[in-house]
Amino acid sequence: MGRQFLRKAVNDHCKECIYDPVEDGTWLKQVENCEIHSCPLWGVRPVTQTSKNGLKGHSNDLGEQI
Repeated sequence: MGRQFLRKAVNDHCKECIYDPVEDGTWLKQVENCEIHSCPLWGVRPVTQTSKNGLKGHSNDLGEQI
């Protein structure tokens, strides 16, 4: 399974789970603000580049440096 396939699968799951087009913000911003910390994908959910910069030096749950 390629890395891009895995990223797309996580993105699609998160978007389906939490995105509400009636609420404010893009699907990415809504997913970024997700508070379901018990979700096994929470640590690898998609976030904006701005947030990634704020987390620089930390690693995600896949052990990737962000």
